[in-house]
Amino acid sequence: MRYTDEFSQLYDNLMEGYEYILRPTQKMVYEFTQQKEKLDLLELGCGTGTILQAFPKNFTLYGLDISPGMLKIAKEKVKRATFVEGDMSKFHLRKKFDVIICVFDSINHLLEFKQWENTFRLTALHLKRNGIFVFDMNTVKRHKALVQLPAYIKKERNSLAVFKILQGDNNTYIDRIQIFMNIKRGKIELFEENIKEASFSTQRVITSLQKYFHIEKMVDAFRERVTKDTGRILFACRRK
Repeated sequence: MRYTDEFSQLYDNLMEGYEYILRPTQKMVYEFTQQKEKLDLLELGCGTGTILQAFPKNFTLYGLDISPGMLKIAKEKVKRATFVEGDMSKFHLRKKFDVIICVFDSINHLLEFKQWENTFRLTALHLKRNGIFVFDMNTVKRHKALVQLPAYIKKERNSLAVFKILQGDNNTYIDRIQIFMNIKRGKIELFEENIKEASFSTQRVITSLQKYFHIEKMVDAFRERVTKDTGRILFACRRK
């Protein structure tokens, strides 16, 4: 999704709580790369660079995102990284990587399963021999549960953000974000984005992944062990 520069900055200011997905992501990366001294790492759907900036200096960092507004912030935040504007389901880079990650449910922003399959295929093509792909996804179970929850409100000094998940068509869901600014100055500005996500059955995802990867590990991002109630699955896959 191509966000405006203004909304991208608001999003970067308001979004937090990445640690719960960052920690297990890094753990998987370190486990399956055996902590090599030098590693090339690409993040698909890198947003404003919050995840990338947490990796240490032995990683040469690259980020790909479809939003120029997000990339503008990422370039300032992570100056040592190389960024490319592009669609994760269509990207073609003249480089291969030791690690490719795609986290914080970025893949759920692809609304057709064919796009997921294209992403898996292209990721495998861009990995070095035995390269690792680490990604997470919101499950159908999680999306259905989030729709039932009331709106979540976050208040800052001069702003108020309201987040609500709505049911869309078929397997899609809408993350409605409303940000009210300058509340204490007598003039309220409203910024609103409706971000669509899609979820597909875990078995369908596994079957598609196995065309290109050996699935090394699957964990519940919240509880470690994957069950029928898991809301977010984190995968570690090795290129075949």
